[in-house]
Amino acid sequence: MNDSAAPPLDAVEMEDDAPVQLKRAKLEESEMDIAPMIDCTFLLLIFFIVCSHVGQQAQVDLPKAKFGVPVPSKLAVVLTVAAGDGDSIRVFKGDGIDDATLINVGTVSEQEDAVAAYVAEHVNEGGDKQHVLIKAARGLKHRDVSRIAKASVRNAEVSQLFIAIMEAH
Repeated sequence: MNDSAAPPLDAVEMEDDAPVQLKRAKLEESEMDIAPMIDCTFLLLIFFIVCSHVGQQAQVDLPKAKFGVPVPSKLAVVLTVAAGDGDSIRVFKGDGIDDATLINVGTVSEQEDAVAAYVAEHVNEGGDKQHVLIKAARGLKHRDVSRIAKASVRNAEVSQLFIAIMEAH
């Protein structure tokens, strides 16, 4: 036998004293099957739909508004805005649609000037009016109502501007 090929006894003892390290097997990532959960969800949904009672809803008493206050019409210059022919709008002085109070002018800029003059006449010179109230018909474009609102506060010292939507009768 060849003694040079065998390891010395001291080396064998040293290897036995070393801690044994085991290789861990890689764990496969498992995914949770959610199909039974979906089935339970649909069963519960069907159960609640079948068992629910469809009837008239109970009346709810809503509380009064704490911060909303009515606009005093005696202190406001009132303008009524209604739909005109095509894309145009009609502006009336005061509350209501009456041909006698129609601001009848040709162009859009002339209409704005007439609105500004009307508001300035009642706010600055009259002194008893402080606010502007614009009553706009339902279905008007925002740009038209906004244009009248800007024109109404152009030349006058208005403390507040109110815009309301009129219900169709």
